[in-house]
Amino acid sequence: MLIEECNLMTKPAARIHSSPQLTNRRRRMVTGLAALAAVGGAMLFADLGLQAFRALGRAYFVLAAVMAVCLPALPVALFAVGAVGPGWRRVVGTIGLSLVALGAMAWLTAFIVLFQDPSAAFTQHLTPGGSLLMAIGMIVFGSAVLASRRLAGAGRFAPLLVGLYFPTQLIIQLTFFLQGRDGTPGPNGLFLGSWGLIWIWAAWCASRPQWNPPAQTSNAPTPVTWTA
Repeated sequence: MLIEECNLMTKPAARIHSSPQLTNRRRRMVTGLAALAAVGGAMLFADLGLQAFRALGRAYFVLAAVMAVCLPALPVALFAVGAVGPGWRRVVGTIGLSLVALGAMAWLTAFIVLFQDPSAAFTQHLTPGGSLLMAIGMIVFGSAVLASRRLAGAGRFAPLLVGLYFPTQLIIQLTFFLQGRDGTPGPNGLFLGSWGLIWIWAAWCASRPQWNPPAQTSNAPTPVTWTA
């Protein structure tokens, strides 16, 4: 009895996804958008964490408006670099981006109002509402990035952490420091300002993305044996 074994090769495995081949123009656009987001994060930290702009008077609200415009550049950069996959992931990512944009618009509107009437700082609700919208938007957007499984390394968690930081620090402050009273001295500015550092880190990750290797299907070559 002669037993002969041979392998019948199937067609090459299909790629599920791979790192996008970005043109130089697209790379420059992504870098510019990430830089804008980093500028917004730096201004947020300098403003709330370091109290660097308080002596500017009404001019402060001009800088704050610039900050509000810069921050949404982060999800736009991640979209442009290809961190969000097609199908339902793109839909979820678009919803998250829209919420971030709405939150930034709420901030921008508040700063315009406060430029005209600084005394409304303690009665308006646009800035806390805008912060909440941006946080929820980044949670939704970050979930779409994770579900796409395109990014690798710690950077794939960066958008989600941007969104999770704001409610986390708020819970910590209300539990241990503020005790439900906004006027109580506490690390409110430092905690809020540190949010800007998370934006800067996420922007850096967006400008230098690490990609998962191309995934392949499980159609591996199947050995076939027959007896002659």
